[in-house]
Amino acid sequence: MKLSNKLNSLLVAPLAIALFAACSTDENLSDGGVQSQRLIIHATSEAGDGTRTDYSDADGKYTAKWNTNDVVTIFAGSTTNNGKFTVSKINDAECHSADLTGIITGTLTEKTDVTGYIHNSNVNAVNNGVGAKDGVGTQLQVDYSEQKGTFADVMSRNVLFGKGTYDPAKGNELDMKFEYLTTFLKLTLDFADNTLNSTASLLITGDNLLSMSRVNTTGNNAGKTNYTNGGTITVSPVTIANGKAVVYVALYARELSNVKLCALFEDGSAYNFDISNSVAANLKPGIIYDIQRTGVKADMAEATSYAGGKGTQDDPYIIKTVGQLKYMEKMTQEDRYSYNDKFFKLDNDLTINGEWTPIGTSTKPFRGTFDGNGHTIYGNLKFTDVATNGAVGLFGHAGNNAVIKNLTNRATITSTSDTNGNFTGAIVGRAVNNLTMQNCSNYGVVKGGTSFVGGLIGNVYLGKDGQNYKTIIEACHNEGNVTCTYTGTATSSVGGIAGIVGGNDKADPVLEVKGCYNQNVILSSDKTGSIYSAGILGLVQNAKKDAAQVKVIACWVDNTTLTKAGNRAAIISSGDAADICYSVRNCWTSLDKVVIAGKKFTKTNVVVSNCIVKKSKALKDFVSEMNTAWESTAYEFNADGTIKTK
Repeated sequence: MKLSNKLNSLLVAPLAIALFAACSTDENLSDGGVQSQRLIIHATSEAGDGTRTDYSDADGKYTAKWNTNDVVTIFAGSTTNNGKFTVSKINDAECHSADLTGIITGTLTEKTDVTGYIHNSNVNAVNNGVGAKDGVGTQLQVDYSEQKGTFADVMSRNVLFGKGTYDPAKGNELDMKFEYLTTFLKLTLDFADNTLNSTASLLITGDNLLSMSRVNTTGNNAGKTNYTNGGTITVSPVTIANGKAVVYVALYARELSNVKLCALFEDGSAYNFDISNSVAANLKPGIIYDIQRTGVKADMAEATSYAGGKGTQDDPYIIKTVGQLKYMEKMTQEDRYSYNDKFFKLDNDLTINGEWTPIGTSTKPFRGTFDGNGHTIYGNLKFTDVATNGAVGLFGHAGNNAVIKNLTNRATITSTSDTNGNFTGAIVGRAVNNLTMQNCSNYGVVKGGTSFVGGLIGNVYLGKDGQNYKTIIEACHNEGNVTCTYTGTATSSVGGIAGIVGGNDKADPVLEVKGCYNQNVILSSDKTGSIYSAGILGLVQNAKKDAAQVKVIACWVDNTTLTKAGNRAAIISSGDAADICYSVRNCWTSLDKVVIAGKKFTKTNVVVSNCIVKKSKALKDFVSEMNTAWESTAYEFNADGTIKTK
């Protein structure tokens, strides 16, 4: 088979300071087409990358050129019929047009859809997240989460995907159009201090911003993403000279809003930049958006009081700065009993970077009501002293009638520990006794070096017999990757909502998880043994009273990759013990198992009722049943499974 390919220049999109969307002078990288069996590929790209094309960004003009090192993988109808194609001839002086030749496996005897992609160093072929050999996989995966900020690096994440149709009546030639799936930002950052010469790490967050994407290589949805993961993009190291820096960022092309950037310096200082300026924009593929922004130095000052309020339900303490949130942590420890039943309300989005002391310890847990008020935590929270507290997250230990609600995390959470039995969660490390968590969400990447890691909560502790505690997790969801990096031999678990649920055997306390979901994430661990994972509760352990002790009602899990090894299920994973008890009802999943139930389980101990697996019924057609089972007076699912208030 022989192909001929054309590459055009990338387009630059100059943006007005107040706008995030492209203006009419945007340069468009994608226009072109391709031929098969002798394929002519017309592709447009803003520039080349190190392995695919030569590139030039001189004078703000970006050009791409074919060279003899370029490789294209072609699929003829399926991943089985595939072949590697190389440049055999460059057809014009600008090196925009080239013939590609190669051989596919199998014989084509009828009209066949042909797809292909141009190899790139940070575009990886995978099969449902697992690396594929020789560039032949069911998906193309791009990790945007850690970038270098250089032009060459963003070009290495550039996806050019082609489609065409082979017709035997036309011989060994076909036309194939290649299109860009990646978009780019060129950020000129002004720190408003021309004496600033340093290096920084940049953390970029936003609504719909993806830290990873996967694109189907064949089939009816070829060239379309079947997996996305939100989270933070880190760009490091970035050099600031005379108070300015120029940074390139690669993004999956889609509509974005509320895009923010925080520049974090080694001394703990930070600058915040509003990239989108409160404007939503549908970023188009194959375009470089040229954006200039001036940052504001973050207020890192310690606080000795709140911004207002008296700590009552009608007049809660108001928190507007990171310093005031740290003050709340300090007062929780110094005034344990006087902070029972106190009310706190977040009045700003906060960016937290560096080492964080969790709010609440095992002896002095957070016991008040914290209302996130719809605000978001951004940044990069690190926990290196896990052993002291045993449980880490924005909150460490929380319970004893505590309430945490209306809060979103988009920060990256990273803990390191070599001690067995510790817990990591984005919002709460350990829920102790009567905790209610409502309308909370995580989009940040959670990397826990502890044994047990959860998207929202690391551990739910059910308490002791006779205490009649009840922990409720309601209307919450996780859309951030969760990874357990613990390498010890002890048991570990990873969960989308909670990492592990444990208690004291036949204790009275119960857990209810209702109206929650987990989607578009990877729950991972490098361990090969004694590892558990599930989209809602990663591991249920020592709940031995009856099936009503742990209840999961009206929850759903979709597009979730579980750990490579161990016990894995969509809703709950647990060990092979006869007396573990829980119930799951009116839940939906695209995965093939609702729970992991070993040979020792009985239908009395583990009760699963009215649940949908493998999309046997569409989510939108099951939402009504879930809402009825949920029985909430405050929340309900939309038709697409997202949550709204009534």
